[in-house]
Amino acid sequence: MKRFIFMLPAALMLCSCSSPISVPVKAPELDISFGADAVISYGGSECSAQIRRLSEGRWEFCVTDPYPLEGLVITVDEGKTKLSMFGMESAADIIPEAISAAQLISGAFEAAVKGDTDAVNTDGVLCLSGQSQWGMFTIGFDENTQPSSLVIDGRDIKVDISGFRELERADDPQAEIE
Repeated sequence: MKRFIFMLPAALMLCSCSSPISVPVKAPELDISFGADAVISYGGSECSAQIRRLSEGRWEFCVTDPYPLEGLVITVDEGKTKLSMFGMESAADIIPEAISAAQLISGAFEAAVKGDTDAVNTDGVLCLSGQSQWGMFTIGFDENTQPSSLVIDGRDIKVDISGFRELERADDPQAEIE
């Protein structure tokens, strides 16, 4: 019996080391204007883009790779997606069943801004999980609490984020998106 009493704390410590520990934490502030470089994987394809959150609900994605799409600018403003390239414009998201990747990405970040999310620190990695109107998402953060990844469950979308930088806020809703 005495052996059992001495072995019980050791057994409990060994068991706790083998499973990851999630600790609830406060989410970082995301209601900011920012720019970043992104590699966006979607449906088996991949592109690189510079993304900007100009203000609430106003986003810009400037495609930099692959070469045939270089220069394509995708804007999301008030839930509408616009594509422009070489002076030509087009609309996306014109039927409810067709949602652009830009709309899904911006929608996940905007849902995170609203704060209806769970923040956990698992093995030193801060993650923020929540739900946008199009599904569950998880935003990963680096050691500086800047977004470093976004995964949208069930939509086959993953975004690797680098070069995150805060921008001067464009609060005027009529301001031109550059």
